[in-house]
Amino acid sequence: MIEIKIFKNIINNFRNMCLGFYKKEIKILPKHRLDNRIKIIHYNPELNAEIVPGTEDLFDLIHKIITTPRELKNIFRRTWRAWESLHGEIDFDDLLVCNVIRYSNPRAFNFILINIGKLRRGDSKDQIGELINDKKEPSFIQKIWEEYFDIEKWKTSNIYKLIEFLFPLIGDNYDEFYERSNQRVQYDEFTDYWRRLLLEELEPRIIRDQEVLTLVEKIKTNKFNSQFRRKAIHNQLYNSETFSQKFEQFATNKLDSKQIRLLSSNLFRTILKSERFKARTFDTNGFMELAVISNGIKHLKEEYENWFLLEMKKALPISILFARGLFSEWHLYSDHISENWEEENKSIRVRTINIAKKVYDKPEKLIKALNDEYPTTLKYFIDDISMFKEQRVIEYKQWQWLGKLLLESIQKNHRITPFVTNLIFDIISQSPRKPYKYKISYNEKHANGIFGDGINNILEIISNSYNYTTYNTEKDRQFMEYYIKKSNDILKQLKT
Repeated sequence: MIEIKIFKNIINNFRNMCLGFYKKEIKILPKHRLDNRIKIIHYNPELNAEIVPGTEDLFDLIHKIITTPRELKNIFRRTWRAWESLHGEIDFDDLLVCNVIRYSNPRAFNFILINIGKLRRGDSKDQIGELINDKKEPSFIQKIWEEYFDIEKWKTSNIYKLIEFLFPLIGDNYDEFYERSNQRVQYDEFTDYWRRLLLEELEPRIIRDQEVLTLVEKIKTNKFNSQFRRKAIHNQLYNSETFSQKFEQFATNKLDSKQIRLLSSNLFRTILKSERFKARTFDTNGFMELAVISNGIKHLKEEYENWFLLEMKKALPISILFARGLFSEWHLYSDHISENWEEENKSIRVRTINIAKKVYDKPEKLIKALNDEYPTTLKYFIDDISMFKEQRVIEYKQWQWLGKLLLESIQKNHRITPFVTNLIFDIISQSPRKPYKYKISYNEKHANGIFGDGINNILEIISNSYNYTTYNTEKDRQFMEYYIKKSNDILKQLKT
């Protein structure tokens, strides 16, 4: 056994050499934060003070596990060989700790291989990422650890403490162990870093972390004309799901409001230009990724709202489906707002309605912006703007201008009818085992609020003029039969 002080100097020198060898790579975390995570004393320029370490740092644990200099030499050799390929593409401390476990206790390393998913999720096998460990009861991880090793004092195991370091969700001191660095083996949302560690090299033709990190640094210096692999950033976001995901991974909490708004405007323009009235948001590369990044930024309220409303003004004439997604994901100017902000301030919703009213001043403009494949678009567009947390904050009567426009549109073009029927009727499946058994209910709040006195005319058109036999599927034809029958029933009730 090597004397503790000498051992810690050796392993610390090796670590510093590896971390400092590739000077040009972009670091996710500064050195002092990496050191704080493993409890090494380090001068912290942010606090202008030394960090006081815990009673036991990572090197103390490793010292208790490594038994011979030869074993330490093998760990260093394997770690350095892998680091030559993976530098800047994985967390170094995770790489080192994994090799300590691999050489000192192969059975524990195999335990990780077998239970990697459970270790990433934490103590609960049902609620991913949520610690529910009851101190009085053995945790889920504890049980499988004891079964695997047939031991009782499971947390006295120094090896287990190293596993806690790798997978902080299983530990009692989650906040103490966890320091955000999304190149850790805990992380697998966009890149599986455990798989990368096992391979000990980068897979061919992947997007390297350092490529994206370098791009983010350029954007941070307001170099918005920067390209990624000879393509404009917004085009690369739109065309590549992998790039979009990696961009979210490394740009989150790195960009400011102006930078994310400019990038987003360029992406929205690209989507609308490419897909026109079919433009949508829920499965379009880049859209949700940039929304996630924006949600973590402190925007200035007035500046952000003016930008958002301008984007709505651009989107509405082209695609209501896209505009609906834009409002749903982007209308909140920050996630740092008060919980009751929506109830207290309805201005952005009212202003959005007013923009839509100006854009859709003729039936032809409304019809042009609708996608027949998504006949529920208007229903959800209206409800997204009118409702907040299942509470109505905008009265449906403020949409009566749209009701009048829909009445005029349906008289000119029966293509509008499915959008109208989805506004005034709610469809509920009675049983997943009976796919053609539905309950159709009349949405009186929508019908009277949006159409007002014109609802009788709408019901007359549906009951008398709708040729549902042209629909291709049995389900659609069945819906039409329901709509016609319900419309006739409601008209009879209204007349009596």
